[in-house]
Amino acid sequence: MPPSFHGLSLEDETREFSQRCLYVKNGLCLFHCLLMKRSDTLRGHITELNDLAEKLDKVQKKTKTMSIAGGTTGVMGGVVAVVGIVLAPITMGASLIGTAVGAGMVASGTGMGIKATVDNKINSVDRKRLEEVVQKYTAEIADVELCLCFIHSGMAELRRYNFHRLQHADPEALRIARVAEAVHPGCNKSQQLGMKSKMILQGFAGDMDLYYTDKDGQRLKKGSETMFATRIRGVTQELQEELNELHQVWQTFFLAASRF
Repeated sequence: MPPSFHGLSLEDETREFSQRCLYVKNGLCLFHCLLMKRSDTLRGHITELNDLAEKLDKVQKKTKTMSIAGGTTGVMGGVVAVVGIVLAPITMGASLIGTAVGAGMVASGTGMGIKATVDNKINSVDRKRLEEVVQKYTAEIADVELCLCFIHSGMAELRRYNFHRLQHADPEALRIARVAEAVHPGCNKSQQLGMKSKMILQGFAGDMDLYYTDKDGQRLKKGSETMFATRIRGVTQELQEELNELHQVWQTFFLAASRF
């Protein structure tokens, strides 16, 4: 709740001020602790998402290569088979060998096409695993971002107090209040962070249906691998930028605190 000065004695106002300063101080300590403790885990999740995008690219390239190889072999086999049939009256047994070889090559080409389809299913990114990573990241980052929102709110309240009137307050409380005042001009950008990572992931989770089949929702739509990989990389880039911003915000708090 924002501070209310109406009807408060100097003693009561000082006590309320000191309590709010303590809340902000505890928020700063918690923010730093959460950020340091969870940064490696969060980066690990980002790396895993990038690995999934890399896997999608490999699936797309492999499927394309296998499809081209299978189609080319099939065409060559068809040509040999036709030539074998045309020459059959002249070459007798030899032409039948050509026909048999051509038929085998057609079968081989078909088999390669089937193998590409099977490989595509096997190597397709597991949606459940992808959703699990998204959920874990959201859970890990939520506390950090909520803590930052709490700090900004608390500092905004502290800036409403008249520090000169409260010179007899606890020295540590006054120090925290000065930190709140010092970071105010440069905190607008960090205030915009809010729950941004959570919103990024919510938007990504809602877009997954665009890339997976309607039949079971677990298999990627044919030919969507490259687009989905690009979408994942876009998300990981945004998440990394937001994580970097959180660290920069902490540096701002730390530098301000070191001045007092």
